[in-house]
Amino acid sequence: MAEILKDISDNSFGKAEVGEPNPHYRQIRTDGTIEPERLSDESKHLWGKNFLVNSEICYEYYLNGLHSSYPDFIMKDKKGRLHLFEVKSVNDSNAIRVNPEEYKDKIRALKECYRQCSKLLDYYFYLPILKEDCWHITRLYKGNEDTITDDMFTQELSEN
Repeated sequence: MAEILKDISDNSFGKAEVGEPNPHYRQIRTDGTIEPERLSDESKHLWGKNFLVNSEICYEYYLNGLHSSYPDFIMKDKKGRLHLFEVKSVNDSNAIRVNPEEYKDKIRALKECYRQCSKLLDYYFYLPILKEDCWHITRLYKGNEDTITDDMFTQELSEN
């Protein structure tokens, strides 16, 4: 999912002409100081990882007890709308062993939590779930739910 968000963001910056500095990256001046990025919210998609240690973006849900969800990624699109992503995978993993039924219950509880949040906040909430090598993306906005593919997601954000 991070790669998809990065591509959308990179593409929103357009292509720099040969010899021109790319406005997406910071420039280091000859004196060693860093020239700040000159980003405008207009016509740019900005995204980042939501790091738990410093995050104040947290949603609580109940599933056999109180749990906290910190969305994995946040994107601000060029229209200023916020998109929050809680990424999951249902693929088998050698590193982590989870009970499939308990994991499905967790995803259902998260979906219900984000559905309610989407009714209260003017944010887009996403639960992208990787199954084999395909993303199944549940989008929740204003209490409504739809499922989109990664291609649909990319196209919609690129057009808007």
